[in-house]
Amino acid sequence: MEHDSHSYLDPIDNFLKTGSYFPDYRMPGYGFTYLLIRLLFSPGYSCNILIVLQFFLTGISVYYLAMIARIIFKNDKIFYVCFYLFLLSAYSNFYDGWIMTESFCCSALIFSIWFFVKYFQSGNIKNLLFSGILVTWAIFLRPVFLPVIIFLLVILVLAKKEVSSGGQQKKLLKGVLLLLLPFVVTEGAWISRNYQQHQRLIVLTSYSLGPSAKKFYWPPLFHFIHSWGGNADLTDNQTPLLWFGFHTNGMPDPKNHHDSLPKYIYTSQFNRDSLLWLKNKITGLNDSILSPEKNNLYQTEVTEKLDRYTLSVKKEKPFLYYVQSPLFHALPRFLFGPEVKLYMKRFQLPGKFSLLIENIFTLFYCLVIAFGFGGMCMVFIKGLIRNRLSLIITVIPFYTIVVHALIIRVTYNRFLFPAWAFIIICASYFIVSLIKCKKY
Repeated sequence: MEHDSHSYLDPIDNFLKTGSYFPDYRMPGYGFTYLLIRLLFSPGYSCNILIVLQFFLTGISVYYLAMIARIIFKNDKIFYVCFYLFLLSAYSNFYDGWIMTESFCCSALIFSIWFFVKYFQSGNIKNLLFSGILVTWAIFLRPVFLPVIIFLLVILVLAKKEVSSGGQQKKLLKGVLLLLLPFVVTEGAWISRNYQQHQRLIVLTSYSLGPSAKKFYWPPLFHFIHSWGGNADLTDNQTPLLWFGFHTNGMPDPKNHHDSLPKYIYTSQFNRDSLLWLKNKITGLNDSILSPEKNNLYQTEVTEKLDRYTLSVKKEKPFLYYVQSPLFHALPRFLFGPEVKLYMKRFQLPGKFSLLIENIFTLFYCLVIAFGFGGMCMVFIKGLIRNRLSLIITVIPFYTIVVHALIIRVTYNRFLFPAWAFIIICASYFIVSLIKCKKY
């Protein structure tokens, strides 16, 4: 497994040495920020400054997130609940101290939405330009958030129809153009650069160009495990990947792993013996020094069988593939899997206090998730009826959860981090609404 931190920094260090941005399978959203600092400081100092900057932006984003809630709902109580929930959420700043995209992406989304809602409050159209710049940064940090700019455009049009007269069409068109301009210009330059380098159209990023390109059986193996609800996360010490003899840096030795494959997964196309054959081939690919020809042959055979087995699960066990796997396995694992439990253990104190703090963090996280889901439903319904602007704070977390847990089925909980702030706004709305109901 390639180390994520190096994959963001190495292309910039290489660019400064040779003038070439390579390896280029990462979009340069994080790398560009590093470059601005790296022009003045050494790599070590630059990394430290990056981390300080992440903490700084997270710190001030607490206030601006609460201001988003106040502007949208016009309610001071929601402002204070949101402010203190985000301030006290140890979970939300876990990755502020890591050289990874989660922290900057979360801050970029918060400030982008702040300028977006500020436009409706002040009428200053320049706010849409700033919103566009920041959402473009978020997309170049995490390409999966590309649809967010589409959500903003739709909500801009819907919300302006609520408050604008017929003479405002020109202003609306200008607003749309300003919101899109940063992304169109930056993405255009990125596509042009990629075409010159690879002679192919690459809109966002292509992992086939990354260091794992020679290991082309990896994605089919992950897809097969996901098809029946297995966990293919590299951070999980109980992942079925280990049963297949698969291992990479940071994973335990698969030889010490127990039999973890459930019996309900078999179809007419494969049985346990079929998977044992795969296991033998994958173990050979991991542990043996094979000639390039034999390596390609093994990978081709493994890939063909994995694709066929995945298709058989889809056709013969549609409920397992379309319902049970994403809803009953991937979704719970994404929201409260082994990775989340590790976050809860982040502060260790002697004796009973350690368990007490862990339980407090766990309860806090679970309540925010539960209240957040309740608030998302309430705000979404309210947004469809009126207050279209409020839709943006429900769409971002809903999209984040659906695309990762239910569509891609990649259940690393860290992918929830950029949307966590908006779940807190929804939870704040739910809490204030609940208190209001109890008064009557």
